[in-house]
Amino acid sequence: MNDKVALTVQADGAFCENLKLAKSAGFKYINVGFGSFWQLLTEKTWQKTAETILSALESNGLSAINTHAPYYDLRVSSEIQDEAINEAQILCLKVSKILGASVCAFHPRTRFTGGENLNLAYRDNVRNFAPLVNEAKKQGVAVGIENLPKFPEWHPVFYSCYVEDQLRLIDYFGDPSAVCAVWDTGHANLMKAEQTESIKTLGTRIKATHIHNNFKDDDKHFAPSVGNIDWAAVAKAFKQAGYGGYFTSESNLLSGGLNGEYIKHIYDCLIKIEKLFNEA
Repeated sequence: MNDKVALTVQADGAFCENLKLAKSAGFKYINVGFGSFWQLLTEKTWQKTAETILSALESNGLSAINTHAPYYDLRVSSEIQDEAINEAQILCLKVSKILGASVCAFHPRTRFTGGENLNLAYRDNVRNFAPLVNEAKKQGVAVGIENLPKFPEWHPVFYSCYVEDQLRLIDYFGDPSAVCAVWDTGHANLMKAEQTESIKTLGTRIKATHIHNNFKDDDKHFAPSVGNIDWAAVAKAFKQAGYGGYFTSESNLLSGGLNGEYIKHIYDCLIKIEKLFNEA
């Protein structure tokens, strides 16, 4: 693995400027984020959106390797449906194909109605993901099921924060080319258990990463250098798991004049993590 590091850039009003800064920092690869997209993709807008994003990437000499789909508020129970969000998620897979992305990350959902219930959440997620997996197969893009966090100060336990639930949902579909794991290091750091064992448990199911850090107190999405993750141990676990994808930052970017320096710092952090991986 050599220089397979990527930056998450949200598809918002600062997208083009952040691409320029990413290029200047040394990045070649981008994870396009629709997770906080200010306007959901629709049948009328998705093709134009895809063309605009692709043009911006190409004009900066950058490639999209992954995307992040729009998502429900984590507090919305998994059996509740919003057709606008469902449509936007399907369309994100079509956009992903046009951009050349290989994995589109999705959040599983949690059953809250009647009290938290992992079995009902699993059933709901199988139903919710089925049309996404079918569309992903048509588009040649993998659905990446992400591990969610367990917030220390929150009672809810979000589905997939435990690796056993993430694994169960991925393996239900039985198609590694269409359904895989996206491993979020910051989310995993909020769990009591060390994430290294979870990474090795998922093994080659992991096809993409979201790299960021925290102090086990909240999902801050700090740069890799700010927090208490043991990157040497995490990099070694990825090596043992047979990981062959990109190390993709999902650190929150800054606004204003310091953003360029911060993106360069993130790039340098990812190169160090990649070096730890190569030497493990």
